[in-house]
Amino acid sequence: MKKQIITIVLLAALTAIPAIAADEQLNWAANQHYETAQNYFKNSEYTKAIDEYKKALRINPNGFAERAGLINSYLARSAYFHDQAQEYDLALNDLRCALFFLKYYTDATPNAQMQSAIQVTEENLAMIMKHQNISTAPKDRFATAKQLRNSGNFAAAANEYMAAAADRTYAKESYEALGDIATIFKIEPMAIKYYAESLKVNDLDANVHLKIAKLLDSNGASQAATTHYNYAMANCNNSSDILNSLEKIWLEKITQSPNDAEAQANLGAVYQRQGNYQMALAQYQKAENLNPTNINTRLNMGTLYQIQENYPMAFAAYDSILQIYPDDAHAHYYKAQCLKAIGNTDLAIEEYKTALSLNGNIKTAKSELLSLLKETKTPQQMFEYMRNDTLLNANNADSYYMMAYDLHTNGKLNDAIVFYNEAIRQDASYTDAYINLAQVYKQLKQYENAKAVLTQARNVMPSNQDIQEYYASLDSEISHITYHQATKSFEAGNYQKAIEQFSAVQPQTTESLIGLAACYQKIEDYNNAIAYYKKAFLSDPKNAEIAYYIAMLSFQQDNTIEAKTFAQKALDLNPANTQAKEIIVSIHAGETAEKLNAAIDMYDAQKYDSALSILNEVISKDSKNSNAYFYRAMIKDAKKMYAEAIPDYQKAYDNNKDLTISKYSMAVDYDNLKKYKEAYNEFKNFVALTPQDNEYTKYAKGRINDLKEYENKGTAQ
Repeated sequence: MKKQIITIVLLAALTAIPAIAADEQLNWAANQHYETAQNYFKNSEYTKAIDEYKKALRINPNGFAERAGLINSYLARSAYFHDQAQEYDLALNDLRCALFFLKYYTDATPNAQMQSAIQVTEENLAMIMKHQNISTAPKDRFATAKQLRNSGNFAAAANEYMAAAADRTYAKESYEALGDIATIFKIEPMAIKYYAESLKVNDLDANVHLKIAKLLDSNGASQAATTHYNYAMANCNNSSDILNSLEKIWLEKITQSPNDAEAQANLGAVYQRQGNYQMALAQYQKAENLNPTNINTRLNMGTLYQIQENYPMAFAAYDSILQIYPDDAHAHYYKAQCLKAIGNTDLAIEEYKTALSLNGNIKTAKSELLSLLKETKTPQQMFEYMRNDTLLNANNADSYYMMAYDLHTNGKLNDAIVFYNEAIRQDASYTDAYINLAQVYKQLKQYENAKAVLTQARNVMPSNQDIQEYYASLDSEISHITYHQATKSFEAGNYQKAIEQFSAVQPQTTESLIGLAACYQKIEDYNNAIAYYKKAFLSDPKNAEIAYYIAMLSFQQDNTIEAKTFAQKALDLNPANTQAKEIIVSIHAGETAEKLNAAIDMYDAQKYDSALSILNEVISKDSKNSNAYFYRAMIKDAKKMYAEAIPDYQKAYDNNKDLTISKYSMAVDYDNLKKYKEAYNEFKNFVALTPQDNEYTKYAKGRINDLKEYENKGTAQ
């Protein structure tokens, strides 16, 4: 299916304002390309026009006329690509290029004509991206930017980098790339701006510091450049690329200004980081000869001796500074490091404290002091030291936390508790301190204390997701441990203890409820056993085994109604549950026996109709109940309904071959009906089925003799 064609609004040409340059030759060279570009544009040769405008802009980066012509050329070519050639990707890239030169090429406030151009161009760009189903997600725009940059389309790439920079995930790399592109276009103020934005996201990127330092340096901002050079040096992780770049920079500066003491010292610092200590020392000595009052050079010499473990020379360098500047914090700090290295810990501690009292911003001084104290003090001494020393304390929850963490990881759990609690006391919203303190209590198997800590944290920070998740995890873990402890108690036969432990599992689970029910079952507290099995079944209503246990215990308690209900549920859930079937069969048998007994009682009381009604009900539910047929036949005999009784006697015998008396009763009924042939045969059957003589067999044998003549006769009438 062909995509819908979108007509791009072609902007009116921007007013060309000739750039006035101080260098006439430069102005002339730029104008040559500009005039050529104008002619190409008038002839709709937009690609050639773009090339010429770019050349003009490269010569005169601040030229508005050159930039305006370039913007219009991109817009015109974009319209051609879209409306005529239907090359939508090329149209998009030209719009991206136009936007770069409209919005991001300069910090100058755009005039009304530029504002209008920006609005229409952005609308066209959005329209094409939508119809081409191009993602506007920051990650996709970032990927597109990298692709465009790799292909050399820097202006188009810049527009996509700017879009991606809206997401912090891509902001740092996007702004750095924008700085690189601005550098390519020789718009150094914009490059500085973009690099600065990159550093706002991550100010420890040595490469970006080096890039911005070079630009600041070349633009006369030497002091600001030095700051960035120092950052690059401090955070380069001895990267050979960065160190080589810095070496080249300072060598060039020294070539230009051999008496620049700072440049000589900085080159020495580079050599020191490169491990070339001899050349580093030579540079420091040159710098010191040029400017003996610069204490930074002497500090650098001290650190050089320190790296070489030449501590006497290092002490001499630092002491020479402190003689003149006794309040120099860095000299005290480096001296403390040297004292620590030679094992003089007491003096090292004092020097660290002096350095911190003079400059609390030396980032590593406090951590190094804490580390030294940890090595030389007991945890209790350390705690008192930190509580009473304002340099170390200063309401610094992090210091207590780090001390606690160190003790924690080294297995000193009780000591860690003290420091974690102090971190929390100083910062009630210290999430990690709460979680780690709970972990310590868990390791000590003090589960209630662990939950109490997290409960406190939840009260302080009810919306803290980390606390909520860890509380739920801990709760689940404690329940799991408690459940297994209860299981062991149960297996050991300690049912009362198991009951306490199963009850402690909160929230209660199906398994813990079954455990409670089993415990009560073992101690023959069947009411509680049934109650907990029922709770377990509510928790897991598809569990056939639980339903069976309820049925079994209810049956044992003679609660046949409940037993039958739950046995049927067990069967519905698992038709193969033979034990549930047996319960139902037993219940039915019991119910039938009760009804039979009731019928017999009514028979004995000569309440034949009532007895028949009960027996009919039994037979309707159990068509093979031999006793019900037998007693129904007896009632019919009592009512002299002999013909109706005979079939019931036969069914009684058919369903129970041991009930041979049914044959005797049938013979008697045939006798009463004067059906002697049938009577003779049934009496014979009875005698044959009854090997031992009794009053019935005696009578039957007598009747057999009496009815001998009917042996071979037909049916009596």
